[in-house]
Amino acid sequence: MTSQSTEFFAHLFYSYCHKDARHRTSMEKSLALIKQEGLLKDWSDRAILPGQSISKKIKEEMDKADIMAFLLSPDFIASQECMKEWNRAKELTKDKLLFRIPIIVRDCTWKDLLNDDDIRVLPTDGRPVAKFGDRDTAWLDVYEGIKVIINELRSTFTPKSEFLEEMRETDIPSQQRTKIQDIFVFPSLSCYTSRTTNSQRSEEDITNQSQLLAKKFALIHGEEMSGKTALGRHLFLSLVERSAPVLHMDLHRVPKNFKEEVLHETYRRQFT
Repeated sequence: MTSQSTEFFAHLFYSYCHKDARHRTSMEKSLALIKQEGLLKDWSDRAILPGQSISKKIKEEMDKADIMAFLLSPDFIASQECMKEWNRAKELTKDKLLFRIPIIVRDCTWKDLLNDDDIRVLPTDGRPVAKFGDRDTAWLDVYEGIKVIINELRSTFTPKSEFLEEMRETDIPSQQRTKIQDIFVFPSLSCYTSRTTNSQRSEEDITNQSQLLAKKFALIHGEEMSGKTALGRHLFLSLVERSAPVLHMDLHRVPKNFKEEVLHETYRRQFT
């Protein structure tokens, strides 16, 4: 993994019993290089500020997480709060791309805990970190596993199901649910291109989405209720089908002091 300026970083959430805090600290250190490269931001409950709601903050960070690291030990399994986080993470995987990583830090009944939950554990083969003669070797194994996950996340472009449904909806009242793809007809468009050399404009007809998407830039203008929004949604869905990188933004909702964070927030709302 090379150092680079990145537009995406993964969120990692630590779930652990406080008796295993030393293992969490060691894991944080092992991931230092990935964090320095801007590919990962990790969070644990030690970041909760005095006066903040513990349960609310933990829920917020779990909802935000792309990776959840569960530091498994007898104390983790015996902790009601830790098990709540474990079970909630299983529920979250139903609605989002989320990697749940059991990290075996001490001998425990982790196989019974996983039961038929078919997920891979770290270190390799579930050998507890505490049983390594050189624990740096154990954490290197964990580092390599987390790095693979981050590379997978960075190459995955999956829209969230709820946002796709939002984009497919129409305003047409119907007893049956009507999707925009079922009724969409590509509009008749005229494309005007300015030529700066002689200040003339060329004109061509655009009859399909391939012609429109072939343009490097396009500004679509038309009367109200002429179908611009439907066209935008249709193009978005078409690009998603191609696994193309695309965002759908309502410029009326973009603040005047536009910052790059707006793009990050839009991406996270629309994609996993």
